[in-house]
Formats: sequence, structure tokens, C-alpha cells
Amino acid sequence: MSTRPIPERTVSSLTSMFVGCVAGEVALPTDVMVTNELDFRGSLGMPPAQYPEMLEMVETGKLDPEAIVSETIALEDTQDRLDAMTEYRTHGFPVIAEF
Repeated sequence: MSTRPIPERTVSSLTSMFVGCVAGEVALPTDVMVTNELDFRGSLGMPPAQYPEMLEMVETGKLDPEAIVSETIALEDTQDRLDAMTEYRTHGFPVIAEF
């Protein structure tokens, strides 16, 4: 039994959104995952029915969305930021604020 922390990768989008993927199917490097004790988890996201509760939490200060916004970018910079995300060179969420 390992005593080191188990790294994890969380995916929060549907597989049908990935180019070249069959809906519901993603190839995973299971040998690497087992050898390195990686944990893979998925999430569908927040159902729209919970939006009013979430927005109330923002309004009352229980949630601070600005805490996860890393930068604001222009629409024309989107591809550069997506490329950086693919290479794990980002932290937080960039938000498109200039159109």
C-alpha cells in the first residue's frame, strides 16, 4: 500500500465534445495510471436547476467566482489560451471579456 498522495485528473466535459472521440468513449493509458497510481474522475457539472441556489451564494458572498478567474482575455487570444491549457501551462480560468 502506497503512502504517497494519489494524483488525480478531473474531467468536466462530455466526451462527445472532444474531436475524434466516440460519444461516451475516451482512451486512457491504464498502464501508466496503474503504475503511477493515478486516479481519474469525471464530472458532468452543475444542473441548471441548481443555478438559483448558486447565484444566491454568489450574491451573499458565500462563493467568490473571481477567486478562480486567472485572467481576462480578448476573443482573438482564445486559441493561445486553449493551447496553453492543452500543455498544462495555466492556472485558474481565463474569461473572455473583449469581443
